[in-house]
Amino acid sequence: MTRTRSVAMTMLIASVLTVAAGSANGVTLEAFIRDARASAYGAPSIGEMDEFRLAVASLLDDLKRDGEPSNATIAAFRALDFACESVTLSERRYIVVRDTPEHVRGGGLYVFRPDVLRGGAATITFTQAPHVRYDLFTGEIAARVFERTDAAVLAVNTAHRYVNRALSPGSDLAHEPVTFFQAATIAVCDSAETVVYQFHGFSAANRPSEFDRRLSIILSDGRQSSVKSARFNGLVRRLGNAVGSNLIGVYGVNTNALGAVTNAQARHINAQPRGSFVHVELSDILRSALRDDKTLMNTLSAAFRDW
Repeated sequence: MTRTRSVAMTMLIASVLTVAAGSANGVTLEAFIRDARASAYGAPSIGEMDEFRLAVASLLDDLKRDGEPSNATIAAFRALDFACESVTLSERRYIVVRDTPEHVRGGGLYVFRPDVLRGGAATITFTQAPHVRYDLFTGEIAARVFERTDAAVLAVNTAHRYVNRALSPGSDLAHEPVTFFQAATIAVCDSAETVVYQFHGFSAANRPSEFDRRLSIILSDGRQSSVKSARFNGLVRRLGNAVGSNLIGVYGVNTNALGAVTNAQARHINAQPRGSFVHVELSDILRSALRDDKTLMNTLSAAFRDW
């Protein structure tokens, strides 16, 4: 990244930080996510990943106990060049973790809801969008589901998934095993029973089969098995009621597409004794409709409210 681009990016994020500290003057969570961009990606070391995991675990403990991050937790994030701060968006207060403006490395944006976490939720709902700006509008959809349900945590990428395409490690947070995104996933899932809804997008016209081309949603639990849990099947039914049961594909059941079997978050969660992972692929046609149709978006969000 050139010095000019680096300075410009630092100024952009610094301006967002200035607005976000305290009240954000009517800025929505969706706009906040759209503005959280990094033009380059710097992968963490294994040690940094583990330190970030511990910092997120400490933050979750703080929010469950006090509803506020402790000075020790803030310092732990700062040591990794992340800011941990209170942000009010559309009259709702969040705790946000993101790159500091002095050290933008595309580490991701992490949003926590103290009102949901305080007191200790029995089950944590964690919405994710690891391919924002590639799978268009998935960040906004993940944010809307986060806001319209009792979800406690939201995570999105800030660097494009292919900014490091020719390098190793790459910048695809859904497939690289050593990322801050993965560390946050591990910390949240270690803290309580967790369901992760990870939103992606596909182009219906580019699917190889006629059946898949007419689907609006393809769901997977990241497993090869055709046997799904009762909770997963309940989500399939609710989404079918929202958009039409004939428009729902389930990997391993009626389609072999987009199964997320190599997804880093799915592999971790599916290897644990507790926790659930749901890979939610939305067609380009449905994403466009959700962008403009508030009623449809509310109906879809309601399907994710129960698990």
